[in-house]
Amino acid sequence: MPSRKRPQTEGFLSKLRSRKLIADLKPEKLLRRLGSQKLFSRLKPPKFDTPDLPPKVKAKLDQGVGKLRRFALTTVKEDYIARMQSRRTGECLRCGLCCKLLFECPFLKNLPDGSSRCRIHGRKPDNCDFFPIDERDLRERDLLDPLHPCGYRFRRD
Repeated sequence: MPSRKRPQTEGFLSKLRSRKLIADLKPEKLLRRLGSQKLFSRLKPPKFDTPDLPPKVKAKLDQGVGKLRRFALTTVKEDYIARMQSRRTGECLRCGLCCKLLFECPFLKNLPDGSSRCRIHGRKPDNCDFFPIDERDLRERDLLDPLHPCGYRFRRD
């Protein structure tokens, strides 16, 4: 009898389990829940116990986690994105700080008047298009320049 080949997702899921990022579920049950609210609520954000790291390194680490979170949300959680977009008010001030989280985007063009624009605005990725997704993104962006907050806000529902 030929041995059954394990699906690629099983290896990925076992890695997540070993890092305690998801609860201990059987692969079949977990795969059925992919994309569902139940699975998303079981994901735990990583905890960085790194008291010896300099504050700038910790900030970059947090920005990296934020980029991954935004990518995951725009890829999987369309209903959450739509709900948050309906709560968002204000407008972009063209400061370009959201394009400088973690690293400066190569498509960011800084203009002589101090504003900026995206060179690929019509084709930019979803995590850029929907930024800020929620209040966490505003807090992260406002850490870069607390004196000039983002032009977007979120209404409380």
